[in-house]
Amino acid sequence: MGPTRTSHRKSHDGCIPCKKRHVKCPEQRPRCSNCSRLDRTCTWREAPPPPKATLGGHQTDSSAGSPCAASNDTGTPQRRTDPGDLPLLDLKLLFHYVAKTASVLDECIGPEVLKIWQDTVVQIGFEYPFLLRGILAISALHLAYEHPAERESFLLQSFRHLEPSLSAVKSLINNPADATTPALFACACLLVIHSFGAGALDAPHDPVGSLIGIMQLIRGVSAVLRTSWDTVYGVQLSPLAPLVTVGLTADVPGHLAEITTIKQQVASLSQFDVPFAERSTCLEALDHLEIVLLKAKARHEEEQESVLTILFAWPVMVSEEFVSLVAQRRQVPLAIIAHFATRLRVFGDCWWLQGWDTTLITQVERMLSGSLREYLLCPTDQAESAGTV
Repeated sequence: MGPTRTSHRKSHDGCIPCKKRHVKCPEQRPRCSNCSRLDRTCTWREAPPPPKATLGGHQTDSSAGSPCAASNDTGTPQRRTDPGDLPLLDLKLLFHYVAKTASVLDECIGPEVLKIWQDTVVQIGFEYPFLLRGILAISALHLAYEHPAERESFLLQSFRHLEPSLSAVKSLINNPADATTPALFACACLLVIHSFGAGALDAPHDPVGSLIGIMQLIRGVSAVLRTSWDTVYGVQLSPLAPLVTVGLTADVPGHLAEITTIKQQVASLSQFDVPFAERSTCLEALDHLEIVLLKAKARHEEEQESVLTILFAWPVMVSEEFVSLVAQRRQVPLAIIAHFATRLRVFGDCWWLQGWDTTLITQVERMLSGSLREYLLCPTDQAESAGTV
């Protein structure tokens, strides 16, 4: 006879999120370890009410002498002059987000996409606190932009919510198995906007370094989400799908004179001892930049593509080698970043992008050697004076 099998009682007391995910719940209250790891709200089914006490075999009504019962008898609701434990600052931030911020996240935003940011994302946020914190962080940042006199106060509120939100997103990117939630994508979009917006309010000490961090966040989220978008995310956030699928519906025919010029210059950089592999990587990045800018120009004329779609596209399209070269502060990739920065104006007048073109170009000009600066940035100067893409 084989060993006796130990019987186990099947528990039905797990939390609701674990039941929905069909995973075993550790049943730690008030928040199980599964929900703690995913930073999501841990809710439980209500226990049945205890039986009412009896006196002489008759049930008693425990509410008969309660203050609530007395209030109901008189028909006069109790009034309070203080908010108690209500987080009024956060409620104000949430109201501002729904009323104003959601509608100015993207210059070219239609009713369908607005409903996603204004309604759907907020509803998802109530289930995933890290997304709700991202919403509150971007709302406070927008208030800091709208009310310069109270900027410091709103910035403190913004970064108070930003840090735990960003930490949760990075954790999910590093653990793709746990990232099956639309909250990750929505929050990442808000964090990218926040990174640009914070730099628009206070120019960063290292604009290139800040841009590298933004590019890496965009690339990390896109890599995690792209494979599972249709099955996991598409139902709730389908209007935002172009942000994950690179966002360019079709290549726009044509060429940009400024990009053609710099590609010719990069191709002949052997005179500056730039390795062939580096030149090839940079030429590929310029090809992608030209595609994005042509699409941006078409959007500006036809108002079809969103700002976020175009802004997300180039960081996702370029190679890891190019991002690494920028991080190493290699001269030619930095010049390409300057060309990208110059053309940020084609994305419109988004409040969270203001000033980025100037701060990036100024830093790159300081970092390039004299001969390369004159050789590579001339098209940038021409585009800047012409005010074109």
